[in-house]
Amino acid sequence: MRRALNIFLCIAAALTLSCCGPRHGYDRDFVESDVISLTVNKVKAFEYDPSTCQLGYNDARREFRVSTDNMSDYFVVTLSKIPGGKDEQVTGSITWTGDDYNHTLNNLSFEVAKIESGKIWLWNQSNKLAVVIQILN
Repeated sequence: MRRALNIFLCIAAALTLSCCGPRHGYDRDFVESDVISLTVNKVKAFEYDPSTCQLGYNDARREFRVSTDNMSDYFVVTLSKIPGGKDEQVTGSITWTGDDYNHTLNNLSFEVAKIESGKIWLWNQSNKLAVVIQILN
């Protein structure tokens, strides 16, 4: 009887733990990194390097630009509004270089995963896009 109770408790604990995973689709590494970047399907499409890249921000258009110095690689995010807090939903579009052509996705719903020190972490579940952008003053 005691053995059956122990097995039951172990199964109950395992089921409880399996239900309590992250409710968001993004990886923990995404919100723990503070590097300005674009990740598509868990593959880094662009990562900002201050020695070879430039940042741009247009407040009137709510547009964030990140590019290499020669513009060979870049991504541009335009938002419907500047989000104010975690878990907020915001609509936007993104264009980026990749493979042999440019990618553009419009009318995306982004979840704000984190806001800290002028940076915004955005997640789009349907396209598996993880974006870290920075507001420049």
